[in-house]
Amino acid sequence: MSKVDLEPAKEALKVFQKKLDEHQKLYQSISVPFVPRVSNDVSIEHILAQKDDAYSWIFGTPRYYSFLQGPKATPMNKYYFKPAARFYQEWRDLERDVIYRGQIIPHPDKALLGDYLLYLSAEISEMHEDKAVWLKSLDSFCAYLRAVMPYELQGNLEVIFPFKMGIQRTTLIRNRKDTEQKMVVNHRYIMRKIEDTVYPIDVIAAAEILQNLFKLVLEGRSNIQRSAAGALGFAWLCHAYAFARMMTQEQILFGSLVGALKDSYSFHSGAYFKPECSVQVLTLFGLQEVPISRTVYDYLKALPRGVDQDSSEIFSMPWESILRTLHRAVKMSTKANGLGKITFLTFMSASHEFFGHRAKRHNPLSINT
Repeated sequence: MSKVDLEPAKEALKVFQKKLDEHQKLYQSISVPFVPRVSNDVSIEHILAQKDDAYSWIFGTPRYYSFLQGPKATPMNKYYFKPAARFYQEWRDLERDVIYRGQIIPHPDKALLGDYLLYLSAEISEMHEDKAVWLKSLDSFCAYLRAVMPYELQGNLEVIFPFKMGIQRTTLIRNRKDTEQKMVVNHRYIMRKIEDTVYPIDVIAAAEILQNLFKLVLEGRSNIQRSAAGALGFAWLCHAYAFARMMTQEQILFGSLVGALKDSYSFHSGAYFKPECSVQVLTLFGLQEVPISRTVYDYLKALPRGVDQDSSEIFSMPWESILRTLHRAVKMSTKANGLGKITFLTFMSASHEFFGHRAKRHNPLSINT
């Protein structure tokens, strides 16, 4: 692959850098009559400037405000309005050779599938159903539902009963309705088990990793520039997906086609500087629009790939190659030191503002513990 193939992508990065420089000059020109100080060395103005710069890098635009808006509500899919008894009976027929000793999940009678799943969830959290056989039968029933449901319809099931699930016990203190006395209530939460790499890092560290990839694309050795270009593009796409708060798999996102990139975004929030572009991603709730900045759109379109542009995948480099390059950029980051293992899965969770910290690692429900 000749060096010239990366020139369009590099040009998109240079345009972004120019916009960022102009924004920083404007930001610095704003006079602040009184600036409180967090310590003798750091002012609030400095912290705000750091945060502003970090978000600009994460979204590929200084006009990032609309990307921080909350997700759109996702209603229950009409698939879940089917009678649950049909699914229950089919599941029992498949499981007829399995001998359950003890009480299993009950027959749904006339309940709809969505209502039945919510009922089973309440049985765990409110009625404290935690018998091993009952939970085993629940896992089996959910596995059957995932086997017969199309991927894009599994979102509501995943919200109620995650694919990798654990139960967290806790104690709540509530006031009695009839008296002023307090009572202790045992409660159980259904939690999603996740790898440690899924826990997000702070926006400053995330931005520094993006900056390292940016430098590798423009200034790195010729044999690493192309993989760095792919790693930067996928990292940007992961961040956009994370803040849109949708549900999909890493490899599905990585396999997005060039034709999924759209020079428009249909959801209008009324906010200033609303997103101009989007990418369509297959999620557990169907095909969804993920808003992206003009910079990210132009950059992803400019990445080198095959002749048939629209039917080609956005990322032409092998997965292992761009993952290795990401690890290289992470090692170059001083802000990421001590934050644990960082992968693209980390960027698929929205970065937070607790600088220098990582959201709860070594959780009792972590897959890695």
